[in-house]
Amino acid sequence: MPTVEYPFSLDYKAVPGLGRMPAVEVVLKYAGHEARAVAVMDSGSALTVFGHEYALALGIPDVTVGRQQAISTLGGGIDCYMFDVEMEIRVKEHSNRFQAQIGFFAGRVRRNILGRNIFFAHYQLGFHESQQVIHIRPED
Repeated sequence: MPTVEYPFSLDYKAVPGLGRMPAVEVVLKYAGHEARAVAVMDSGSALTVFGHEYALALGIPDVTVGRQQAISTLGGGIDCYMFDVEMEIRVKEHSNRFQAQIGFFAGRVRRNILGRNIFFAHYQLGFHESQQVIHIRPED
């Protein structure tokens, strides 16, 4: 059986209203603007999505000018609007920047989500739920 070595481990972060979650801080960059956000890793989500307040911080006054994408959640269907941005992940001394297509919701949401389309494509992850620790290995 193969063994995976993880060079980085992070404790779960406190996410307002949700408690401690497997989350990381990201930096979003678009058209000369920058916004920092905490986003929850969600292997059940195909897309990476953020609340509209992050679009505003990036200089996007109306998210509905982006490409509309319908998504399904446990709470029902909702639309988000897709944009090409630059995303930077910072994990301890590791930093990685890449182009990313992310969605913004038109209204407020309880959490930002790092889905499989971006974060999971760049990293191998291990979750130790009882210790509330995420193990992270950048893809080579």
